[in-house]
Amino acid sequence: MGQGPERGRRISPAKLFEICLLAILFLLIPVLYLNQSLSVLDDLSNKAWGGADFTAYYTAARLIMDGKSPYDATARLLEAQSLGLREDRPYIYPPPLAIMIIPLALLAPEPATLMWFWMNVALLILSTMLIIRMLELHSSRIYAVALLIGALVSYPVIFSIFVGQVNVLLLMLLVLAWFFARRGTELLAAIMIATASLIKIFPLCIALYFLWKGRYRIFLYTLAALIVLIAVSVAAVGVDPHVTYVNSVLPTQFLKSHPLNQSLSGFIARILPADQHNALLVWRLFSLSASTLLVILTVLLIPPGGRNWEGLDLEISLVVISMLLVSTVSWVGTLTLLIIPYAVAAKHLADGSCRNVRPLLAATLLSLLAVMSHRLVETSIVLGPTVHVSPWLLSMPTYGMIILWCTIAWMLLERRGLPLFPAVPS
Repeated sequence: MGQGPERGRRISPAKLFEICLLAILFLLIPVLYLNQSLSVLDDLSNKAWGGADFTAYYTAARLIMDGKSPYDATARLLEAQSLGLREDRPYIYPPPLAIMIIPLALLAPEPATLMWFWMNVALLILSTMLIIRMLELHSSRIYAVALLIGALVSYPVIFSIFVGQVNVLLLMLLVLAWFFARRGTELLAAIMIATASLIKIFPLCIALYFLWKGRYRIFLYTLAALIVLIAVSVAAVGVDPHVTYVNSVLPTQFLKSHPLNQSLSGFIARILPADQHNALLVWRLFSLSASTLLVILTVLLIPPGGRNWEGLDLEISLVVISMLLVSTVSWVGTLTLLIIPYAVAAKHLADGSCRNVRPLLAATLLSLLAVMSHRLVETSIVLGPTVHVSPWLLSMPTYGMIILWCTIAWMLLERRGLPLFPAVPS
């Protein structure tokens, strides 16, 4: 008789796992980000990497407030020196981003940087929670908490927020575009896409996806929103900065062989260093060929037109991965956007809609491991110039994106009734 209540109080393995996840979320994650925020402020004072990219946005916003061009190198140098900020971070984005930062530029650098840091954390949580709601993962608290923890501890996310990049804002805009498109609120979806495209150009791929699917109003609304937003930007800073961006800044972004650039273009530049004329020609040929092939394969996997939106989540996930690979520059922090396809893959693996759960799960985990392993690669680089790291090893996140692209493509083929392989018992 005495064993009954004792047996009733026993915690099941699933419940214990849930408790552990909640403890990580509410106890360990806040400590991690508090430590990160303090490190950013310390780095800002010592001109290290913490908040480095935000200093470029902040300085550009201050220049606009003073009636100067954010691309004026001399003015930027003097402004950075007067603020005690890094002097080696030129502003390389279209003017609208700097205009968005003006409210923060009214503050001193330290509180502005700290506010930007915690705004990004809040946007990350909000965008992840919206994804969880859209994919109906909130019906299982374990899945929802696990995805939120995964987003918060993702290396690209931590890197992006620590350096002060704009990728979490970009994630929020694309998630909102996805959300509004699902609801049929096409104007708001278009405004989100247009705003994201004025921060980084490649989100225009999402508008092209909707054009291909026959949702012409989203595409046309995006064009209209772009015209309006550019007009506002021109009214705010004038025509010259926009011309400077197109003629002088944008062309410098086509060849980036840095290890942090994980696009196909960056990968090929590491394998075939383009430091000579002939090598540059070969790089252009291989980069264009690889990107064209990926675009063709993506288009073939996504049927045009139609009003059946059951495959919308998988298709948008495939487009997100493709645009990261095809973009000339996809820094490791930009891989924050992979939260979207990873969440969609997790949803399809969890709801039983996949015929081949085990191989697809293995591929997803292998992709995730490859993307996260770049932190180890960077550590080996920091050890010193005597440590040689193979360019093939420096491209682990690129391999991870390719594996994830293949995984989502497999899921799309299964949804269309065209499985690559016979079903494997789960």
